[in-house]
Amino acid sequence: MPAPSRTEPSPPTDSMTSREVAAHLGIKPETLYAYVARGWVRAVAQPGTRAKRYLREDVERLKIRSQAHGGKGAAAASALHWGVPVITTGITEITADGPHYRGLPALQLAERRLPFENTAEFLWTGVWHDQALRWPGSRFPVAFRQSSAALSPGIINYADRLATLFHLLGEARGAGAAAHADTLLPQARQALLLAAGALAYLRRDGVLLLPRPRQRLAALAAQALGRPPDAALIEHLDLALTLGADHELPPSTFVARVVASTGGGLPSCLAGAASAFHGVLSGTDPDGLEGWINAGRSTPGVLRALQTRHQQGRTVSGFNHPLYPQGDPRALRLLALAAARPGEDRRLTQLREVMQACASKLGWTPAFHAGLLALQFGHGLPDGTAAALNLLGRLAGITAHVQEQRLSRVLIRPRAQYLAG
Repeated sequence: MPAPSRTEPSPPTDSMTSREVAAHLGIKPETLYAYVARGWVRAVAQPGTRAKRYLREDVERLKIRSQAHGGKGAAAASALHWGVPVITTGITEITADGPHYRGLPALQLAERRLPFENTAEFLWTGVWHDQALRWPGSRFPVAFRQSSAALSPGIINYADRLATLFHLLGEARGAGAAAHADTLLPQARQALLLAAGALAYLRRDGVLLLPRPRQRLAALAAQALGRPPDAALIEHLDLALTLGADHELPPSTFVARVVASTGGGLPSCLAGAASAFHGVLSGTDPDGLEGWINAGRSTPGVLRALQTRHQQGRTVSGFNHPLYPQGDPRALRLLALAAARPGEDRRLTQLREVMQACASKLGWTPAFHAGLLALQFGHGLPDGTAAALNLLGRLAGITAHVQEQRLSRVLIRPRAQYLAG
């Protein structure tokens, strides 16, 4: 078998070029050289060239100090709510046509019809493989097998159960060893396969399904969801997971980076991320639209419920993502995919009616969760699958952010301004 073609790895995420530093700090190159001379920023020589790179840790420390002295506390506080970027990353950029992973559009990667594993490895390493990847077998510690087997079958909240599993895995491994491992790749692969097998908890009496050697993640997910290895379902799962593999810095990713900045191991980082993933304010709330459609409400009734939630100031899951004022292109792709399937589930028909009514009467645009709901209804998957797939896919990007944060060696520790009550 020929070796897979590769792109060049992305530049190291723990250092920056002089031009990047100057833009990030808003200074001239001469000022940077003065900082280096004073020992404030460390320069790293690059083999085979006269150019140098500069440690991101030192640059970020200087920026924080500059903001503090410049009286930018209010600006920094507003940045924590859809404001200016507060963390630099080489992983994902959000554009009008969706996220770009390390410079490549997620929509284009999804159309290559390769396993989700290819996208995950690309996020982790910066190397794209043009041939389908199969991960080697992953042996789970005996202590983890025993503790996870003691968990009750079936679950209402996939994210909470997944957080528990990650904590159990970290405990079985030993947190210290995990935190100081040379590479995250074996742990990362195992974590994503664990999350795919945990989809079984969405089924009544479902229990954790551990992967077989070299089993594709999408095939494991389909099996965990109680479905036969249908080629169309596996292809659609790969596509959906790739589209949702990373989304810059939502709350769950930020939590994972905070834990990583303290030296926490990957299981602890992913457990924190899972706990922060679903919520009525995050746009990933698993209730609402899905529950109302499942309950058999009429389309006008669902529309009224959505309007009421919106008027209460609550995020309406499935609509109006702030980063996509014209609609999330990932959602549009999944909605079109569901529309092309032969036959149609009643719930999928109503979802389409609701989306059209919201667009024409309220001017609302579709968000990613709506597309995942279309996938869930179109394939007759268990309740809660859309929200669970959102988290499962995102774990790939979260792991990449954990790795990037560890390389920066910067503790995330913002300051709070005390106001007397």
